[in-house]
Amino acid sequence: MHVVFPMVGDSVGGSHHSAFSLIAALKRKGVEVSVVVHCMTPDFQSFCELNRIDVIVLNLPAFPVRFNPFQMTRSLFGCLRVAPELLKDVDIIHGNDARINNLWVMIAKILGKKYVWHQRNVLRASLISRILMPFAARVISISSYVDSTLSLSGTKSAVVYNPVQVETVVRGSLRNELKLHKNTIIVGGVGSAIQQRNVDLFFELAQRMSIKHPQLAFVWVGRDVDSRIANIFASANGLSQCFHLGYRPDVHTLMADFDVLIAPAVREGFGRTLVEAMLMSVPVIASNTGGHLEAVEPNVNGLLFESGSIDSLENQLRTVLDNKHLREYLTRNALRSVGKFSVGDHVAAILDMYHSLTSSGARS
Repeated sequence: MHVVFPMVGDSVGGSHHSAFSLIAALKRKGVEVSVVVHCMTPDFQSFCELNRIDVIVLNLPAFPVRFNPFQMTRSLFGCLRVAPELLKDVDIIHGNDARINNLWVMIAKILGKKYVWHQRNVLRASLISRILMPFAARVISISSYVDSTLSLSGTKSAVVYNPVQVETVVRGSLRNELKLHKNTIIVGGVGSAIQQRNVDLFFELAQRMSIKHPQLAFVWVGRDVDSRIANIFASANGLSQCFHLGYRPDVHTLMADFDVLIAPAVREGFGRTLVEAMLMSVPVIASNTGGHLEAVEPNVNGLLFESGSIDSLENQLRTVLDNKHLREYLTRNALRSVGKFSVGDHVAAILDMYHSLTSSGARS
């Protein structure tokens, strides 16, 4: 079986961590896998090298995040010049983000290839995605919450939780890098700073608490993607104990030094960093929306706060910081609860889907 994973190659996010975990596991199972990228930025290249994944670079223009008919048509014809030869021995094309799905599902349909559409975020008012998604042979959602936004009927869609794993890391590097006292309590957040991530709330919390509580340090790891967010980071960096570290390939090493992880996102499709933190025995506090509710059982393996409420978030942070026994209880339960996000279960579900598509009579 030969599976191709097309990617844009201009950014690195949680979906790439999940996809690369899947790719590595598929290779161990004997599946032939090719990764094809439209372009290659330095961050993406570093990420591929870190994960020891070889890629085929098409050297095609990257296309914008927002749908643009002209750019989409240009990219479609650019891909069709190379796709017939590239895909001649390929059984399945597996797409992992909105831009790739919208483009490559058309390529698969034109060339008669089976396409797996992996929906890794909430499908909002995207008319083009809703039009094109039915052309996929199968649609995978990363959570029941994401699946509920698709409006697909029948057996075409399935929920398969993201695979989450973290390597063993040495703690202490973040404190050393930021020159923090060993007793400093690090409150962290992770993710590309898009509006949905609600980074504003994280830094509002930092501004509210850091002056009265100098033992706290607030650290956000993730790239900023617009000028408004960049201005928030600039203002926050003016506080002595508040830091924005940008994109970091060693994010797990940094997270291991967090004393608490906060996930303030609104309508997050899954919440990968929550599970990563749980695996590293870091207590988690998440907004009570979206896919967070499938990862966090309130007051059992983490805490939830009222989405958008700075007062609710502050109260939950004070609760977890003031109660050592609660922290130990939450992290102990968290380690027991993350089994459903294992790489093994994820790969088994994906392979079952692949085999159903490649069996005799399966439709494109």
